[in-house]
Amino acid sequence: MYSFRIIEILGTSETLAPAGGILNIVVQKVVTFGIGKFSAWKGKYTSKQVEDALEDLQVHPEKYGLSEYELAGLVKKISKKFGEIEYEILVYNDRIIWKSLNNSELSQWENSAKLWGGELEFDFNTAGVKGLGQKWTDETFEIFGDRIKSIKVEWKTDPRYPNGESLGYKQFHEAFDETGDEILAIKETLFYQTMEKKGYGVIQDYSLLGKSVVVKLKKK
Repeated sequence: MYSFRIIEILGTSETLAPAGGILNIVVQKVVTFGIGKFSAWKGKYTSKQVEDALEDLQVHPEKYGLSEYELAGLVKKISKKFGEIEYEILVYNDRIIWKSLNNSELSQWENSAKLWGGELEFDFNTAGVKGLGQKWTDETFEIFGDRIKSIKVEWKTDPRYPNGESLGYKQFHEAFDETGDEILAIKETLFYQTMEKKGYGVIQDYSLLGKSVVVKLKKK
């Protein structure tokens, strides 16, 4: 998918730069900045150099810190830091993945946000790191923007969560035990309050299935 699009952007002008040294540069620019910012490199590399670089990326993704799964459809990779936690954001057309670089607990979960037909679905386990979920939520809205039409989240139990349950699951059941009202319990969660501030405060649907609570929100 990358090959034809990047070759189209770069053109086929010859360059005096050695192909071997260019290979890693081309690939790293694609992975780090995405195709959209590659226009500045137009005319600097031949189509053959681009093809070699992309072939190397596909055959040896480990050289660039990416698995084959993570490589497929990657638009750009962003390096970030939150306190002492270093992480990468892998941005695709329809999903975002956060990879922790120095926290083994965070690495046990594929923290992600997926956008299907305008519906955004979160799947976070921040291992009890306060404020990290909010940070990733803000980054999601910055990246997907107006493409987001509705929100879906599942709160559930899992031994990999702190105390075996997600924060939303814990907060929902604490509020429900006090009020006996499912709607009020949803509105007491930090997730709902965050989404309401972003304009998604209408509870479109919800369901309680065993050890799981699924909530769908839409714009007011």
